[in-house]
Amino acid sequence: MAAQFRVDGAVSDAEIQTRHGLARLTQLAFHGANLAETWNELLAAATQDPTNAAALMDLSVLAQLLGNAETGADLQTRALDIAQFYRSPRAEGPSGLRLLAIAAATTSAATSRSSFCWPDRTSTW
Repeated sequence: MAAQFRVDGAVSDAEIQTRHGLARLTQLAFHGANLAETWNELLAAATQDPTNAAALMDLSVLAQLLGNAETGADLQTRALDIAQFYRSPRAEGPSGLRLLAIAAATTSAATSRSSFCWPDRTSTW
């Protein structure tokens, strides 16, 4: 089932879910972090709350990083069926910069690299 994207106007802050994000998860993988532990934490969060689209989207990234593109695409579709707007965490303090990135449903390798440009800033997409 393809995600039905909202085009009806504003989205409230309460509707925007915070996720680890592509840059953070890729950095964890690059630095040799235990991705199985991160996977299990995200899976538990998604199991406990089936509307946790952020956990599903992060699981999608991890699946792709681990070489399972099909599972990653399935998880991404499930996440987008629930929510289309996500926020990446930021460092404490004022950011002064806000970035809106438009992304398509695709592999992690094909997405915008904006999350790598300002890893300590917030972005909503």
